[in-house]
Formats: sequence, C-alpha cells, structure tokens
Amino acid sequence: ITLGFLLFVAVNFSACNQSIVTPSGIENSASEQSETIIGGSVVSTTDSISQSTIIFLDTEKGGLCTGNIIARNLILTAAHCTQKNPQKIIAVFSAKMPQSAEELRKMNWRRILGGKTSPAWPLLTENKEKDWGDIAILKFEGEIPAGFKAIKLLSRKESIRTGMNITLAGFGITDGIQHTETEALRKVSVKVANANYSATEILIDQRSGRGACHGDSGGPAVIKVGKFDVLVGITSRGSKDPKDTCLQYSVYTSIAGNLQWIQKAAQEISAAEFTGGTISQPAVLE
Repeated sequence: ITLGFLLFVAVNFSACNQSIVTPSGIENSASEQSETIIGGSVVSTTDSISQSTIIFLDTEKGGLCTGNIIARNLILTAAHCTQKNPQKIIAVFSAKMPQSAEELRKMNWRRILGGKTSPAWPLLTENKEKDWGDIAILKFEGEIPAGFKAIKLLSRKESIRTGMNITLAGFGITDGIQHTETEALRKVSVKVANANYSATEILIDQRSGRGACHGDSGGPAVIKVGKFDVLVGITSRGSKDPKDTCLQYSVYTSIAGNLQWIQKAAQEISAAEFTGGTISQPAVLE
C-alpha cells in the first residue's frame, strides 16, 4: 500500500545554566531539505521524547515529516513541511508508524487548521547558505490526546556549545544510501559541529554514521536539563553532502535563535479562528 493511498483512505474514513522558557501564549508543561534517524535506536513509549514528538503527514502529497508538541494545540515543525492548504495535513500522535489504512484509522490524529512560517522563510533562494528561517508553528483541532505533552523550549543560545552531545529524534529513514524506512520513532546521540553556525541555526556532525535523514525534517534536537527534555532545535536540511547520504552534516533551526518569533506567533495562532485553513507567511520588507 502506498503512503498516498494509505493516507487518503484513513483521512477520508471520517471527515544547569541553561534557561528554559514556555513561550507566552503557550501552556506550561508539567514534565519535561528533508531529513530520518541513522545509527540510532527505537524510542521507548515511556521515553519523554516520544510523548512530545509526532508524525506529520501530508495527505495530499504523501509527504512525511516530524513535529514537536509545544502547547495543548500547537506543533513546531520545519517550514518546508507546510503547504498552502494545511487541512490536507494531519498530526498523528504515535511513536509507531501506521502500516495500513486500518491501523491509521485507529490512531489518535488531528487535522491541522492553520499556522505561520518564519518571516525569513519566503526569502529562501538557492544561493542562500544560512539562516533559512525553516520553522513553522501549526494549530491542530482539539487538544493533545492522553499520553502526550508539550516539550519545554531553550531560551539561551549560549547553552549550546560546539562539541557537546545532543539527542536527535525522528521518523525518517535509517539508511541514507539504501533509503530504509523505519517503523517507529528513533533517536540518536550526536555532537554539535558548530553551535554558532549562524544567528538562527546549529550545525550537527553526522560523519560518525549517526544523525538525521529524509523524513526527520521538523524533528527535535534535545538536551537534558534536570529531569526535563528541552527542545533546542528542529531538523532543517543536510549540509556539505553532495551525494545526499546523510553522512556529513545537518543543519538545525535554533529554538533560542527564533524564540522571539516563536512567542509572538504562538500567541497569534492560539487566538486565531481558522476558517478554511491557511499558512500565513508574514510580509517581508525589501
């Protein structure tokens, strides 16, 4: 069964010194170019990462991404995972990939009502190397199902240092050469290649055979602060990888580097009443 057919049937079946913040307009959590996870392991359903990470499916184009719950009805993902008609996108709350239309029908999923992409995203051009603004906030219908919760966000860029270990997670492929698909959420520990890659991005070293790949776009990069998992970045794209093997570097959009926009957009989207659905791309001054 193809992904497109599976989705069509299922969706139409029923119409330390680290500073953590919960953005204004986002409820506090009591707990803690596309890319899948290579060289990692399946995430346990009791792992807090699996409780805040969701499958992001485009039912119109058959696309797969990963997303992060940041509020009772808000998801943070990559801007390139969104489209003009968000009502063709669903958020699936599961640590396991659906293997059939029947299985997907039985899962907890929510339709996307609308959202916003970073004002920097429309400026994307082929010759722009950094600061893509590859980040979006989406509002889904209803609220978080039982067993899931919002993840906390990192506020200080200084908390991420070159050479430190960081955990990536996603639903992407497990082999960038063979394009092997995964059946469940996976995670892996990697090192930060450059914490100051740009004002709004972090560079991750994947040359050890571990990292993100196709399908992981929008997925989390997290660090542990006390007992909490804290979101520090989301998967954007591969870098310095001409053969597209996912074995060189990956670029992650920095949460702290985009925090002001996240807070403002979260407030606006939380209060918005979406009729018909829209992805808003704020006007950019030339």
